[in-house]
Amino acid sequence: MDLRIVKTHKALYTAFYEIRTSMPLEKVTVTSVCKKALVNKSTFYAHYRDIYALSNEMEDALVDKMMESFPEKDQLFTHPRAFLEGFPKAINTVLSSLLVLFDNRPEILGRKLERQLITIYCTPKQSSKRTLYVTFVVAGMLRIMDKNVYEAAKDKEQLIDTLVAIVEQLSLPQE
Repeated sequence: MDLRIVKTHKALYTAFYEIRTSMPLEKVTVTSVCKKALVNKSTFYAHYRDIYALSNEMEDALVDKMMESFPEKDQLFTHPRAFLEGFPKAINTVLSSLLVLFDNRPEILGRKLERQLITIYCTPKQSSKRTLYVTFVVAGMLRIMDKNVYEAAKDKEQLIDTLVAIVEQLSLPQE
């Protein structure tokens, strides 16, 4: 990639992130990001449609980074305990950035994680039954592993034991 593009993206990412540490996404403006990044607005618009496109790109990159640090991501149905114990660890590797970029928007993070996990377990050629099944299991697991639910659990080991027992009783459709 062209070094100028890399430098521009880095400047915009850094400026956007710094601004997001102190203000919600809805209040961030292209002007404020460009001013902080020392980039013209025309340059910003050459790379991004709007502030939400920049935010989305950064969120996707962060979720990708989290998934890279989650070697058990493909083990939900084969080794559910490893998956369920590895998931909070993977989140913790990028937690401070997740809190900034997804502040007050946990449903967006959930959808991005769900999409990533579903692509691991389902290919476009597989049956809609399998996709529905995987979506159901992944979405339910993500909801239960949500920070609020997980942190509220008095006995996390018992919570994981229960989830493992549930997943082990299910059989993943092969098609």
